[in-house]
Amino acid sequence: KDAVIVTGYEFFGNYHLTGSMQLDKGEAGIVFFYRSEESAAEENAEKPANEDFYALTLLLTGTQPDQREIRLWHSRQGQRTYLARAQTPLYQRQWYQPGLKVVDDQIIAYLDGYEVFRVKNSLPPGGKIGFYANTDNEIRFDDVALRSINHIDLATVGDIRFQAWKHSGGFYQRPGILFPGTPDDQTLLLAQAKRQPEYLILGRPHNHTGVFSF
Repeated sequence: KDAVIVTGYEFFGNYHLTGSMQLDKGEAGIVFFYRSEESAAEENAEKPANEDFYALTLLLTGTQPDQREIRLWHSRQGQRTYLARAQTPLYQRQWYQPGLKVVDDQIIAYLDGYEVFRVKNSLPPGGKIGFYANTDNEIRFDDVALRSINHIDLATVGDIRFQAWKHSGGFYQRPGILFPGTPDDQTLLLAQAKRQPEYLILGRPHNHTGVFSF
């Protein structure tokens, strides 16, 4: 009971995680942002459920399928805090695929590809992934998939300025005596009319998949 199995590294962050499971009775699901505190690592070596982690689980109890639950929760030192929960029809021995996307401090939870929860929460910088199970019956897991999400926020001029690697200077107007400059909260980016072409390169040199220009 309260079994947790994890893999990966604690720097894993901003990802899309899915995993299929077949449950007869009890509670099971996927674990994410699993982190071990060094001071308690030896003490919790045989009790991984006492560590700090998040989970998206399905609960199959009772005889009424439409009264069963999907739950999103955070566990710390064995204490569970629910972030979201809802009743949904769940059937014994049926294969289900819980999934989630974690970007910055937002968790988007899915069941069989359909969004069920969208929650804002103060999250750690990353953590391992895995499975959780609390059942006396046989349970099966399959088709685990983890994909990184390279997220760059470009909603405002301030965001774009922060993400800029190189630029020619024509996209932002510096504040001066007569001009207030381009405000950071502006949502429209305008290039000044010049004879020379303007360029703006966004991203970081170490993140080749997130660097682009226009």
